[in-house]
Amino acid sequence: MFENKKHNIMESAKYTYFQLPKLLMYGEKYQKKIKPVDKLAYAVLFDRLNVSVENGWVDDNGDIYFVYRNESLMDVLNVSKATVVAIKKRLTEAGLLLEETTGRANRLYLLEPVAASKEEAKYVIQKDKDDIEDQSKMTEEEKRKISESMKKQKGNKEREEQDEVQKLNSDFKTPVNQGSSESENKTKSKNYTSEVKKLNPSNNNLVTSKENKDNKESYAEQNERLENSVSAYKGHYEVEKELIDHFIEEHDIIGNYGEWIVSNFKKFSRGEFDTFRVFYEKLYYAHQSAEKESGIHFALDSYFTNRSDAFKLELSKTFWRIIQLDRQGKIKKDLNNLLFSSFKNDFLSFAKNIKHEQEHRNDPVVPINDFFEENEG
Repeated sequence: MFENKKHNIMESAKYTYFQLPKLLMYGEKYQKKIKPVDKLAYAVLFDRLNVSVENGWVDDNGDIYFVYRNESLMDVLNVSKATVVAIKKRLTEAGLLLEETTGRANRLYLLEPVAASKEEAKYVIQKDKDDIEDQSKMTEEEKRKISESMKKQKGNKEREEQDEVQKLNSDFKTPVNQGSSESENKTKSKNYTSEVKKLNPSNNNLVTSKENKDNKESYAEQNERLENSVSAYKGHYEVEKELIDHFIEEHDIIGNYGEWIVSNFKKFSRGEFDTFRVFYEKLYYAHQSAEKESGIHFALDSYFTNRSDAFKLELSKTFWRIIQLDRQGKIKKDLNNLLFSSFKNDFLSFAKNIKHEQEHRNDPVVPINDFFEENEG
């Protein structure tokens, strides 16, 4: 007998979801311009938009707006304030968010994602609906091929073992025209038995280091072959380029320090990933060191300063000057230290200007928890 069940608050909580447009996942424009954390933020803001509809928050043009402080988004996403600022900036650049100042709390307008073409719209609508098949089960053809492959491998292994046993057997046979003492035959028999035991996969006895010498040499040769295979890609233009591009995106170097210095890093690293990474590390650790020495945490974006682009350009110019001095042979100390100290001097100057700028705006310096951390969740 079925019993009617009352709605329960605990049950309702399980079926409360955020909504996310598929265009943000599959649209080419949004795949390139925004990050996964930005998409999650959009879903949170869209949920907030529905609250505005219930509250009747509509401007004179009939457009729905909402108010959502950075601190609230920080709590929901569990990220720093600098990360929230970067998220909103990317959403704005992607045409998904509009923020208007009112003299009090800013009004936010969530914009609808737009398909780049009719073809993309059709693709997004049909995505994951067509050509769906259960790939967790093997077809009969796949089972047959696997079975045949296993039988073939087993046969090859048995033949190899038989050939090896026959070879060892022939090596230890005594020629007809040569006599052998009883002690020699025992010694050969003992060695033969030892070799056969090593071939027998069911034999679990440990072999001595002397018996295992050939195996160790074989392992060393295999290890060398693997290392040579991996290192063979070093210097390969396409591989190095892919590593650099992934590194840039992973650390959001363009967003943090600008396109100019990234372009120069690429140019003077000659497409070598290791060199590019060293250039970036000088910049990154110089920033951290300057923050520690100045006592404030800051980022080169519009939230912290109105001169973010100017500061980013100055970093690129500093790098360019040092490279030119090095090419002219005018650097007396090593390039490594000079890059770090020059970048740090720039960042110390930026910190001083940012602190002065925020004091005049009566806006306190906001601390950042690990600003450069890429795990934005």
